Parts: sequence; structure tokens; C-alpha cells
Amino acid sequence: MRLVLYATVVVITLGGVVASTWWWPTTVLLSEHYVLYTTVDEQTANEALVIVETLHGAYVDLFDLDPTETHDRLPLALYPDRAEFKRGH
Repeated sequence: MRLVLYATVVVITLGGVVASTWWWPTTVLLSEHYVLYTTVDEQTANEALVIVETLHGAYVDLFDLDPTETHDRLPLALYPDRAEFKRGH
């Protein structure tokens, strides 16, 4: 009986740790080169996508890369604050 009690305490404790550190994005947005996972509002997320797409274009121009070459979309995670970032990591 004592072993069952100890096992229950361990499972509850570990379950609480996993649940408190798990991050679930509420919004997923797609752009030409990126997929953005985030919990911020959609307007802020769209602004971030515009910025990273602009940076992508600058990167392609700077290094003279072939812009027609296709790749999988790069995943991005956008957190609203440091606390949520640390919770997920």
C-alpha cells in the first residue's frame, strides 16, 4: 500500500511539472517562408511575419541566393513576454 502511495505522489508531482512547463500556441500563421506559432494577438503576429519576410528577402539579396529555390517553411515561435518563454523552456 505504501508503494502505491509513493508512486501516486511521484506521478502527480511529475505530471504537475510537465503541465506547468508545456507551451501551447493559440495561433498558427503561415507566410511564404515561415510558419509562426504564437500566443500573441493576430495583429502583432502578422507584423512579426512581415518583418521576418523582409529580413528573408534582405538575406537572399545579401548572399546572392537563388530566391526561386524552394524549402520547407521555417518554424518560428513568438512569445508575448519573458515569463511565457521561460515557462516553455
